[in-house]
Amino acid sequence: MNTESVIATMTSSQGQPSLDPYEYGPVHLFGTQNGLFERHLLYDNIIERSTADTRDRFEALARAVRDLLSHLNPKRIYYLSMEFLIGRSLAYIGTHDNNTTRGWFEALPEQQKQAFAAHVRHIPLESSHAAPELMRLAWSSSAGLAIAPLQDLLNLGASARMNTPGQASGNRRWRITDDMLSPAAFEWLRDVTRKAKRCPADLPWAESKHLQQIEVTR
Repeated sequence: MNTESVIATMTSSQGQPSLDPYEYGPVHLFGTQNGLFERHLLYDNIIERSTADTRDRFEALARAVRDLLSHLNPKRIYYLSMEFLIGRSLAYIGTHDNNTTRGWFEALPEQQKQAFAAHVRHIPLESSHAAPELMRLAWSSSAGLAIAPLQDLLNLGASARMNTPGQASGNRRWRITDDMLSPAAFEWLRDVTRKAKRCPADLPWAESKHLQQIEVTR
């Protein structure tokens, strides 16, 4: 089923293609100048709907669906849904523009903390568990590539945040130091990577003569 068929099906089954999950009023998924689908085509893909190809329309629709779902759980849905919706190619739990996972979790209302704990099946869930659990989710996904910020691997809080968009000062001040590079963190990463079958030996090209094992020391 192509993207236009999906849109047609959603319209026929739901009637007016608009939802009202946001505080500022109804949001149209598609069909208007300000519809999420149209806005993603225009501002993300930088093209008009009339000139969009199948891949462009698919990505715009995926982003529009993600926008609606992310209202329910911004952190988990935003970073993991795109991996599922646009080809299962990449899973990442955060970027330099958002808070660290631990800092994000610590700022959540108690009800959302409990919902997150239930989702990752780790009850009770302390703030020190949030980043490792999200990394396990990303590593165990079907994504071809799984990425996590170094701050999350080291389980650092909000003080290690790199950047706050829209904030003119105080950004990009965090720096890694030798004493932060705990061997235990990297041993844990190795174990998680092995369990998720993401080690070099588990890759399809593992027997290639061009694959070399490199020992990294500091």
